[in-house]
This record gives sequence, C-alpha cells and structure tokens, in this order.
Amino acid sequence: MIVKVDIDPRVLWKLEEVAEKQGKTLAEYVAALAAAEVERPVVRVDWWDGSANRCIRLMDAGRTNAEIVDLLGLKPNTVARRRRMYDQAQLRVGASA
Repeated sequence: MIVKVDIDPRVLWKLEEVAEKQGKTLAEYVAALAAAEVERPVVRVDWWDGSANRCIRLMDAGRTNAEIVDLLGLKPNTVARRRRMYDQAQLRVGASA
C-alpha cells in the first residue's frame, strides 16, 4: 500500500539514519514501527490515580522504563528511580516467600 504523509525533512532524515543503522530501508523501518505500535498492549491509565501506582501497574504488566516514560510523561530519571525501588521490593517479596 502506498501512503503519503507530510513529514518535516529533519524527522525524515533521522528516520532514514536509524533505518540505515539497522540495515533496513526507510519503508521497512517505518512499517516495523507501525506494526509494533498496533501490536503493543494497551494498559488503561486513569487520570485520577497517582503516577506511582500507575508506574507499579505498568511495571507489573512488563512495560519497559522507556514505555512508561512515554505513557505517563514522566522524566526518565524518575521512572528509573521507581524501577530500582520496584525491583528491590520484588526481591524482598521473593526472599520472604
């Protein structure tokens, strides 16, 4: 299928650069990005729930730090700090079981 989109040339050049580094054509790379986005599981995030609880639920769902940053709009350092605390809590729970 042919799809036409209006993209800032700087964005297009960056996409081409990333695709080239992965040994793919731009079309292959963009198709893979789109397929991954469609296949990505969706976790409902209620706006009234605290971000710490949302982080925990997303971590329980197996989301990566980068995905959590993208979904919740938090800073990468904040998510990394919460991940360390989450991992330590998981180790404690595993040790006591």
